Parts: sequence; structure tokens; C-alpha cells
Amino acid sequence: MPSRWPASLENAPPIFQEFMQRKVFGVDDYPAFTAGFDAMNETIRATAARFDVPVIDLAAAIPSSVELMYDPIHFNEAGSRMAADVIAKALCE
Repeated sequence: MPSRWPASLENAPPIFQEFMQRKVFGVDDYPAFTAGFDAMNETIRATAARFDVPVIDLAAAIPSSVELMYDPIHFNEAGSRMAADVIAKALCE
């Protein structure tokens, strides 16, 4: 799952701060949350490798830039176009 969680919310874009305050399960420990998010992605990669299932790893394929994100999880139009290109190329292979 792609995301661009900054190391700290202090310097994050306002939409990231608002997302954490309003939408994310009442998270109080931001570093623990981001570590868990990263662990989730790594678990998906490892499980897919274990069962020889292909993965389109958007978290790795899309540059780490908040300029491509609407909020920490959802792509904006530019990010969506980039993701669509990555997915299309992977499916064509």
C-alpha cells in the first residue's frame, strides 16, 4: 500500500496532520503507527514471495514525494496517473 508518511508530523503538510487528527483510528503514537504501516507492507511482500504471488509494489515503484499524494494514503491526480502506468506495465508483462 503506497504512502508517504513523513518521519514527523511537525513538518508535514497540513492535509497529513488533519488526516491523522480526524481519520486514523485515534492514533496517539505516530512513530508506532508509521512503523506498523511499514511492517504491513513488508508482511505483504514477504507473504507474496513465500507463496510465489506477484506483487505490484506501488510503495517501492512511486517516488517518495508528497507532491504525488492527496493525503498520506491516497494519490492525487498525478500520483494516480503514475500508479496506473506502473500497474498497466506490470499487468502487460
